[in-house]
Amino acid sequence: VTTKYHRAAFESAVGEVDNSMRLSLNYETNIGSLATEGTRSDTILFRILGDIPVRTVLGQALNIPESVQTLSLERQAEIFTERLSNAGIRNPQDLSSRESIDKIIRRYQAM
Repeated sequence: VTTKYHRAAFESAVGEVDNSMRLSLNYETNIGSLATEGTRSDTILFRILGDIPVRTVLGQALNIPESVQTLSLERQAEIFTERLSNAGIRNPQDLSSRESIDKIIRRYQAM
């Protein structure tokens, strides 16, 4: 509990200086619990679509326009799947790997 509190306080303090860094830290912390092994791919995508900070980082890293949010959830999930595949991530469960986390954060920070 103390570790989670310190992590959240750190993310908040960083966010006061650089919001994109706060979102990156949030992504790093939360993607593992959203993209767990053994969970269906569509379930993972719906979890990501429902987590605004994670969705923001992933969407910007994959160059998905914000206007996509007006589409049905099913269509949004299809678009995210296509863009993940184009980025070399074939399975949403792979988003929780250290390599994928680093790749997405680097792409997000470069945008």
